[in-house]
Amino acid sequence: MLDPKLLRQDPRAVAEALARKRFSLDVEAFEGLEARRKALQVEQEALQNARTTRARAIGQAMPRG
Repeated sequence: MLDPKLLRQDPRAVAEALARKRFSLDVEAFEGLEARRKALQVEQEALQNARTTRARAIGQAMPRG
């Protein structure tokens, strides 16, 4: 089983180790997907923060009517 943390830290070394077992890993494609995953994670965290901020504002406005 591959360690996701190791794969993210050093994908080229993992690719070399997999090549010895006759498995090919497209490092460039993996790095592109990883960059997209990180961007989506940042976007998701920003949206979650906005939702929390709005919910807090609504909660404070409710007692005021």
